[in-house]
Amino acid sequence: MDVELTEILEALCQHAPFNDIADDPQLHDMVKEIEVQYLRAGEYIIAPDTLNDTLFFIRSGAIENLSKEQKLIRRMNEGELFGYASILRGGKSSQSMRTIEDSLLYRIPAVGSLSFTKKMTTFLTFLNLSVKLACVLPWIPKAQIFHS
Repeated sequence: MDVELTEILEALCQHAPFNDIADDPQLHDMVKEIEVQYLRAGEYIIAPDTLNDTLFFIRSGAIENLSKEQKLIRRMNEGELFGYASILRGGKSSQSMRTIEDSLLYRIPAVGSLSFTKKMTTFLTFLNLSVKLACVLPWIPKAQIFHS
């Protein structure tokens, strides 16, 4: 694995759910599919009623999750994932994601992440619980839910 991929893997493995599967060869294969994206503050990543085929990992920066009416649902920071809810619904996005500050994102293609999640029970459980908790407890940062 080259240096850039090793850095991506190390960054992922500092956060749930990747830290529980750091040594799994499937995670190493998934890392090879990741694209790095840099966005300036105020840019939209996902818009409502569009198709999303990407799981996003926030490497640095901050993202806000907005309703169709552009009301704040929650804020996400380094180490958090987003885009999984629309992927689990077949790609249809019902909310938007916008950068609050300049952000560096890891883009994990859905085809790779879906085949990965089907094989990795821990990962799929994490994503499903994240979706449910985000709906029920949108005001609590995910990091507090999973690291308390």
